[in-house]
Amino acid sequence: MCVENIKIEFPLKNASEEDALAYEELFIGIAGRRDQGKGPLVNLANGGKANSGYTPSKEWLKKQRESHLGQPSGNKGNTYSVESKHKISEANKGRRHSDASKKKISKATKGENTPMYGRHLSEETRRKISETEKKKAFSKDVEKE
Repeated sequence: MCVENIKIEFPLKNASEEDALAYEELFIGIAGRRDQGKGPLVNLANGGKANSGYTPSKEWLKKQRESHLGQPSGNKGNTYSVESKHKISEANKGRRHSDASKKKISKATKGENTPMYGRHLSEETRRKISETEKKKAFSKDVEKE
């Protein structure tokens, strides 16, 4: 049996690491791992203390960093040709979110759910953002002329 797009929510809040690892092992055992043909999960271990406290080596981190240098962030390393970008743009024109989707997006991006919640930007950072936005607005105005 293979179930796609399964989502398991972890019900524990403020659990100790020991308890969390024990429950992880239990849940993986119940749901089953795909590589063992026993369920949908793609975990490569049975959970528990398999990777607890693991720290990657500096060499591995350096290789990862170098492999990502020069790649645009946010698109998982994919770079698109101008033609591909145009096709994607055309395919998405006129596409609108349903009211239900809009409500979910709104709820997910307000208050404590936002990554910047409770953080404050320094005056220098605010100034840099302002200058960058002004340059963007100016370049758009120049393109229109």
